[in-house]
Order: sequence, then C-alpha cells, then structure tokens
Amino acid sequence: MAGATNGGDAYDNYTLVTGGTISDFVYGANVTNTGKAYRNIVEVQGGNIKNVVGAATFAVGQGGDDIYNNRVLITGGTIKGYVAGGENNHNKSAYSNTVEIKGGSFEKDIYGGKIENKEQVATKNTVTIDGSDGKNITFANDIILYGGYLNNANGKIAKDVFTGNTLNIKNKKDISIKDVKNFEFLNFYLPENIAKNDTVLTLSAADETDLSRSKIGVAMSSGGIKLNLGDEIKLIEKTNGTIKAPGDLTNTLDGQARTQKVVSGVSKIYTFTLSAPNEQNSVKKIVARVSEVEDNKKQKNIAETSAMMGGMVNEGAEMTSSSGMKNASSATMSNGGESSNFGALGGQNVRLNSGSHVDVKGLSFIVGVSKQANDAFMYGAFVEAGFGNYDSYNDFGAVGSAHGWGDNKYYGGGFLGKFDMIKNYYLEASVRAGRVYSDYKSSDINPSQNAEFESSRIYWGGHIGFGKIFELNSVSNLDIYTKFFVTRLGSDEIEVIGEKIKYHNSNSIRARLGSRYSYYLDDNFEIYGGAAFEREFNSDAKATNLTQNQDLVSPTLKGNTAIGEFGFKFKTPFKPLTLDLNLQGLTGKREGVTGGINAEFKF
Repeated sequence: MAGATNGGDAYDNYTLVTGGTISDFVYGANVTNTGKAYRNIVEVQGGNIKNVVGAATFAVGQGGDDIYNNRVLITGGTIKGYVAGGENNHNKSAYSNTVEIKGGSFEKDIYGGKIENKEQVATKNTVTIDGSDGKNITFANDIILYGGYLNNANGKIAKDVFTGNTLNIKNKKDISIKDVKNFEFLNFYLPENIAKNDTVLTLSAADETDLSRSKIGVAMSSGGIKLNLGDEIKLIEKTNGTIKAPGDLTNTLDGQARTQKVVSGVSKIYTFTLSAPNEQNSVKKIVARVSEVEDNKKQKNIAETSAMMGGMVNEGAEMTSSSGMKNASSATMSNGGESSNFGALGGQNVRLNSGSHVDVKGLSFIVGVSKQANDAFMYGAFVEAGFGNYDSYNDFGAVGSAHGWGDNKYYGGGFLGKFDMIKNYYLEASVRAGRVYSDYKSSDINPSQNAEFESSRIYWGGHIGFGKIFELNSVSNLDIYTKFFVTRLGSDEIEVIGEKIKYHNSNSIRARLGSRYSYYLDDNFEIYGGAAFEREFNSDAKATNLTQNQDLVSPTLKGNTAIGEFGFKFKTPFKPLTLDLNLQGLTGKREGVTGGINAEFKF
C-alpha cells in the first residue's frame, strides 16, 4: 500500500509491483476514516497478486468520502483476485477511475468503479484492454467486466452505475470472457491484423447481455489494415444467451456521435455500418460491415514535408551562391589575397507554393575561410547549418483540410571558387553536401490518433554562375549574371501510424537570370539593389505508401519566382571587420521575405 489515512485525504500516491507473491490487496491508497482518495496509481509489471485496487475506503459510521481519479495500470503478472480502479465500501461514490490492462493474466472480475448499496454512484469510470505493446493478455472464461458495480445483494436499491462508464478495446481481438455490464460506451479500436469474419469480443454468459442503452464506436488502432468492401467484423458475439441490442447504432466515439467513416493508418477511409442481426428472433452479435472504402486524400500532407526539406536545403544554396561567394571574394581581395574569414547569418519567412503551401521560418548561417590563389582565382571552404520550423496546409474542399507542423534543421559543408576573367567577366561555382532533418505532427490525417514521424536525408548539390560587371562610372557598376543550381535529396523510409512511407530521391534544378546595381558612397560604404527571375524545372517531392503500394499525390515547387533585393555594406570602426546587411523579397512559387547579416574578417 502506498498511502493510508485514518483521517484526511489520500492522494498522489504511487505503488509499483515488479514481481513476487502478494496474497492480499495491493492499494494505491486506503481511507479508513473521513477523507477522499484521488490521483493514486497502482502499476503492476509482474508477480502473483490477489487483488489490485487503485484506491478504496472501508470507513465506518459517518466516515469516508468519494473515490475518484485513481488509476490501475497492469502490464504483466497474474492477478488471482479482482481488479478495481476505485472501490467505495461506505456511503460515497467511486467515479472517474481507470483500469488499463496492457499485459498479464486475470482470473476474477474487473471493475472500473465499485460501490456499496448506500447513497453512491459509480460513473465515468474506464476499463481499457490495450494490446498495442504485443504482450500476452489472458482472461478466465468466467470473468465479467464492469464499468460500475453496485454491491446490492437484496436488489432493493438502484443507484447509477452506468452513466459515462467506458470500455475501450484497443489493438486486440479474440478476447473471450463471460459478460460485460454497465458500460455506456463500448469503443473498439481494430488491430492491424484484423480480417474478415474475425471476432473481437466473445461472451459466454447464458443470461441476456443488456446493451440497450449503450453506444458503440469503431476506429482503427494502427495502419496497415486491409479490409475489402462488404467484409464484416464481429465486434461482440454471444456463444450462449442473447444480446439486448443498442437502440441507436450510430458510431459513437469519445462520447460523441460522429460519422461512421473511419481512417485506417493514413491511407484508407472505411465506412462501417453497425448492425445487430436478428437471427431466429434473437440477437447474438453486433457487427461492423465495410460499406465503403476510399483513399484518404489528406495523406498528401505527409509529402509536403519532403517538399519543405528540399526548400530548406535550397535556402542554404542561396546563401552559398550569394552572401557566401560575395563575402569570400571581397574578404580576400581587401586582404591582399591572403587567407580571410567570412560568414553570413540569414533569416527567412517564406511560403513554398507546392500545390498547397508550406510556411517556413528559420535561420541559416555559413562560415568559412577563403584565399586568393593568384590575381584571377579565389577559392574557399565553408560549413553551413540552418534551423527552423514549418507549417504545411492542404485544402481538400468538402473532404476538409490538413495541417502539419514540425521543426527542421540541416548541417553540411562545401567548397567554393571564383575565376575573374578579362573585361570584367567572371565564372563561379560551389559544391556542398550534408544532412537535413525534420519531424512532423498532425491531428488531421487520422482523427483517432496523431500522425507523427521523423525523417533524415542526405543532400548534395552545387551551382555554377557566369556574369559580367559593367562599370557605369567611377562610383557605380551593374552586375548582369546567370546562375544554374542543382540539389539532390536522398531517399528515406518513415513510419506513420503503422504504415511505411518512402520519400523518393528528389532533384531541384533551377536557373536564374538577374542583375545587381551597386553605388559606392566612399571607400567604406556601398549601397546595392537588384532583381532576378528564377525558373524551377523539377522539384517534385514524390512519395509512396509502401504498405498500400500507393503513390501519394506529389507536391512540387516547379514554376517561376521573382526576386528583389536591397542592401548596404560598410566597414566598421573595428577595421578588420566589414558588415553587409541585406533584404530580399520573393513572389511566385516562393514568396515572402529573407534577409541577412554578412561579415568579412581579415587576419
């Protein structure tokens, strides 16, 4: 026993049993005089135990109070006696208690809430049988599951032991017990291995099982379920006796009536029709029949993350080819060709119009060292990184919308070089490689459970540029240039709600034509502005649901973007340091604002 009181409340106690033999009760708390018991937990991982109770009161006279919000979690072991989330053996109630079974062997009845025959109720209690962990769960054939239980031998006092009590069966089938009683809600979350004509819950009681006031719900526990049109699943089947069927067979989950369309994993939407077939003037089973199967259009939102990862890496290419190249060249020239440090820090708030759109916010930086090999050739090496977050949005009309979100980052490095030719022509190039990471969350793909995953992909790429600087006069010039970018993302396999999805290799191929005007106020201060037009020729973010052998609709950044820029560069009072502040505006396939601070440092 974790907590006991002979006066006062018992709360926030925790009892853990990992093994051994206990021939009596295991409590989270026990009140023997005035006081409540709440927020107590019993966890059983193993051992042989008689009875397990989240919290109880055995007070006498006017003592005792409510038993509520207590929890029993059993993941292993053998329970020889009964299990109860809360037990009130005096003059108050047991409500909102929970019994969660994820493993173990059970020989006696299981109660959400258990009360005596006085002024009490046992409501809003929950019993959950969850096979998600794959552990063995066995029940004796004569076990009864109770949402609420009234210990009223003479039958003269009828209290509420029904309202709000819930039975959840998750990721488990072929359960055989005697009966279920006093559950307002019975929720069946079908396991991945469910198949046509399978039975989830078999009852052997010869008496009638009264579900007339109950509400039944069906959902999916995980992905990969493959049911066909017309397939039937027996949610409840009686081998003896009959069922008094629910008066309302609307699919009801979480206490709310909802559409009978149920999402399996991320890819399929099943419409279940619930029925209670009348066979020979009696009901022996409750059946869920697949009356429609549809593709889940919302799974496209998962592919938007792949498009975002490509866009994030391309922002790094932008920094390398513009700020990185400019600063590396300028730093060495102003330092007499000797080794010089350069760096740049940039921010972005950009929308990627990928068919729907992805909003990306983040910071990127590049630091490196450059050197002049001779009067014409400069080379350098750098490291790069970026961090940010994103929100992806899809609108599917009548089907609804999907919103995903997550964090992203990349790390890498590379080399750059520039060759100054005669008559102010120049040629530049860079190569880079690294790894990009992203995570993802969404509550819209499957309304029964959140979709989550993490992805990590290798990237590599580079650019080549050619241009000419026209000297307009002694204080200004015009740079006309063209650039060609290539970036490749490697593939990755992710798992989302039990379904395997592959991000395929993706390529970004871009060409840009632009100009930049520079005006020098003096040797220490430069103002510049420019405009460019860019065309993305590829950039399809292809993905395949491997579990269903189904290609997702591919978002793409193929299209045009117009870019405008403005900035100024100045030498700081700390003479070895020169700063460059810039701002870019984008419209088209990429729209938004980017900006940065660039630095040159001479040794």
